[in-house]
Amino acid sequence: MLVLLLPFAAQAQHLTFSDPVLLVAPAEYFFDGLLVADLNQDGLQDILYKIGSLEAIWHAQQDSMQFSAALSIPGTAEFSATIDAESADVDLDGVPDLIMARSPLDSLSYSVLKYSEQAGTLGITDSLGPQGGPASRFSMVDLDGDLDPDLLKWSTLPSRPLGWYENTGPAGLSAYHLIDSLEVFTVLSGDVDNDGDLDICLDVGNAGLYWLENMDGSASQFTLHAITESGRLQGIADVDSDGDPDLLAWDYWNNFPFPDSLALHLYRNTAGTGVFTEAQTLYAGIARSDIYRSQFVDLDEDGDVDILVAATAVYWYENLDGQGNYSELQTLKEPFWPDYASILYNVVDLDTDGLPDLVVHDWRFGVAWMRNMGMTGIAGNPLPATPELHPRIQLVSPNPFNAQLRIDLQVPHAQSIQLALYNVAGQRVLSWPLHYYPPGAHTVRIDEFQGSSGKYFLHLQAESSFDTRGITLIK
Repeated sequence: MLVLLLPFAAQAQHLTFSDPVLLVAPAEYFFDGLLVADLNQDGLQDILYKIGSLEAIWHAQQDSMQFSAALSIPGTAEFSATIDAESADVDLDGVPDLIMARSPLDSLSYSVLKYSEQAGTLGITDSLGPQGGPASRFSMVDLDGDLDPDLLKWSTLPSRPLGWYENTGPAGLSAYHLIDSLEVFTVLSGDVDNDGDLDICLDVGNAGLYWLENMDGSASQFTLHAITESGRLQGIADVDSDGDPDLLAWDYWNNFPFPDSLALHLYRNTAGTGVFTEAQTLYAGIARSDIYRSQFVDLDEDGDVDILVAATAVYWYENLDGQGNYSELQTLKEPFWPDYASILYNVVDLDTDGLPDLVVHDWRFGVAWMRNMGMTGIAGNPLPATPELHPRIQLVSPNPFNAQLRIDLQVPHAQSIQLALYNVAGQRVLSWPLHYYPPGAHTVRIDEFQGSSGKYFLHLQAESSFDTRGITLIK
């Protein structure tokens, strides 16, 4: 196994993301999932989420990145608490539908929803029963090659079926086909063997990575092929521009001296044969609890496949030459919250400027948008300066500190601001009353802090944004 992927000799430029901008305020209850998609067919990306046993909520994007008040979707209270939803044109009428899973997860069934321009809301138009036994996840793909989206479903529990609902055209999803009974965590599709049909890549329990070969292009028969003995599948894409899909996966890092740590591996497809190279290690030794996700995505919009890694901060590997020669790990955003255990990510071009942004969500700060500002540091082509739009923590001093701390704030526009201090477990240990600040520079002080030595996070919550700064107490 290769130990580290050496950086390519070319000089990588710097990709910049904005500070988080608040889109949806924190909820009283825990947010259970997030989908960003064009739900009302106006060309703008909207926001959909679920809160426990309440009806699903969506916010329609309006002009200038403003979002509507919460719009509930009638009849969705029984739907899956952890939202599993996709957008696809199920009935082939030229208008994408919204497909959502209904609970309980042990007998997962599905509903198709459409936007009514007359009513101005989403409504259920069709429902599909839990054929083929229980499942817990699904995706919409054209598995049988007849140019309509089928529903592929699977379960993360042992001896549960991996199967698919066939789309029969205007009548929608109907016949169910069993593929195998496998304990599957992640399922991704792609033409692994370069024969013109969709195959299935998956990780099976603790048994490793596999792919299912679509033998006749109609998904009537599959053959299972082993890739590696362990790993959790993260992405599938052609990283080296040779016409076949390669794989990205996390795996346990046995050579690292700390327990429960992971390594990020790249597996290259050999000439479209479905035979993959030995694991190429991009990064090793990160704590398992720090990982939320990693994925293939063209972050800098230069036509090749980069890698996004969301851990204790947000990182990326730049594909420097389109051949899968990657830069060193680069930081996109420093940690902006004490822990990432409940943060969810969507990578989507929210502002329709051609660059994929990050939409993140956590019940403690709501839904926030980090805009992709593009590449900087390119000679002769700097990004124009942008005015300060949101309050921010300008300086914290001294850092590290001992009992006393000075906090300098910059407030571009008059508004109410809440400051709070959190420990690394996400517990609030100090807070200030909500205060109305006029425009300008302001100073807040801690005169005597009695906490234990260690890392803390100073969090500024404004009316439409937030900012967080890591600080260290030494006694």
